[in-house]
Amino acid sequence: MNTLPTLTEKQQDILDFINRYLETNSYPPALREIAKKFKFRSVTAVVDHLKALEKKGYIKRGKDLSRALEVLTFKPEFVKDNIVSIPILGSIAAGAPLLAVENLSGTIQIDSTIINADET
Repeated sequence: MNTLPTLTEKQQDILDFINRYLETNSYPPALREIAKKFKFRSVTAVVDHLKALEKKGYIKRGKDLSRALEVLTFKPEFVKDNIVSIPILGSIAAGAPLLAVENLSGTIQIDSTIINADET
């Protein structure tokens, strides 16, 4: 098993923030949200830290999108002991495009081998 390179304290703090945000919201924070949390004057500093995290193999970034970010070392809390809790989301509004808002109405538990959750 390959070990990942060591992170600086600030890189670890940013990665921890992203993981906590993902755990809470099910999507990554925007660049501006990271900048605000760490009191960076611009998102350029965030981009530099994210580039370092990507180079070290901790994250994978999409092009030109604020939230296009995948933490490669992130394992959601809902994956436990071969059982995965999958959120059941409520109704979806029809009509004009709206910001997607999760409406959690429950969860369903299934065996992780069915969905190969060990690779998430």
